[in-house]
Amino acid sequence: MKPGLAAAALILCLTAASGCAAGSQTPAAPPAESAVSAASQPGEEAHSPLEENYADAAALSVSDSGFAPQVSCQDRLLLTEDPPANGLEETVYRFYLYNVTSRFDEQQALTGPEESFALAVRNEQTAWESGRYIQEYRIHDLSTLTAQEVEKASGFAKEDLLEQIDRFGWEEYAVVRVDLSWKYNEAALLAGPQLGDGRYQRYYLLARTSETEPFCICQVYWEDFLPA
Repeated sequence: MKPGLAAAALILCLTAASGCAAGSQTPAAPPAESAVSAASQPGEEAHSPLEENYADAAALSVSDSGFAPQVSCQDRLLLTEDPPANGLEETVYRFYLYNVTSRFDEQQALTGPEESFALAVRNEQTAWESGRYIQEYRIHDLSTLTAQEVEKASGFAKEDLLEQIDRFGWEEYAVVRVDLSWKYNEAALLAGPQLGDGRYQRYYLLARTSETEPFCICQVYWEDFLPA
């Protein structure tokens, strides 16, 4: 499955107008924060471009604005069983938060320059306006892969990562794994989604070009990102 198609299939629409109430106060967006590549520490030597550019997730703290384990917006619900442990995971959490609360501009602001992924996100609003959307997301687990785990990624995924690092000049990047379940609304089920209700894993590529910028979400990969 190509990454761009994966993004389009994963991200299905929304409901409700912007400004819906959350189960607790919606956290404010985290500020940009500096992180040093894990492979660039003194005395360490990068073994590949993937390891050399990998971000140090421990240096990216979660914002102090709080966390909402349950967020509702009209008939839509986001349940998060595993709170974000760092700023990278918080960005992915917010991606789903803005999806469920129909804050499309804020969701789009989290995306990077990769057009296939950004287009899939823009298409969400059109699909939401047609009344077909995922009614419930449940995030079971958020975890940031290590550089060593990314080195074990499938050939197509490593090729895409290296191509993006070269094309966009990423100084830092990381991959966040999301273990989640979703349920569609009736209209979406009648339309015959590519993937039905169920539990899945998704791998989000986050990157930035300098330490003064926030990380953006550049791509999403499916289960075959890591070989079984």
